[in-house]
Amino acid sequence: MTRLFPILLLILSVALAAGCGGGGSELSKAEYIKQADAICKKSNSTLSGEAFGYLKAHSKELAGLSNVSVRKRVNAAVIVPRVETTLKQLRALETPDGDTNELEAFYAAISKAAEKTEENPRDIEANAFNETHKLGRAYGFNNCAQLP
Repeated sequence: MTRLFPILLLILSVALAAGCGGGGSELSKAEYIKQADAICKKSNSTLSGEAFGYLKAHSKELAGLSNVSVRKRVNAAVIVPRVETTLKQLRALETPDGDTNELEAFYAAISKAAEKTEENPRDIEANAFNETHKLGRAYGFNNCAQLP
């Protein structure tokens, strides 16, 4: 029995090593979409509350500003950071095999739209996120195709 113990230990360690880190850890496209849409749903649902909270907290300093100036501040303080945080969370997800280029184009569209919105607050009404919505729908997203 004492001779069998090292052999059993070796077999057990080989079996455990084979079970760890092997196949099966890759995220499917459906699972990626499910996880990404959950992130985007949370982001989309908190965005208007955050914007309203900012407007309420800064109402005195915003009172004398033009609508464009107010939008610019809300975009810089709330919308752009929320979009950037969402993008960071999406990039942290494991990418389904073969979808890297498609997702990188989607991420780049999000980043570009956020930049445009920060530079010109009217771009959010002028559909700065159109490309993001189009690419998101094409990939199969629901909530992520509605950013912000």
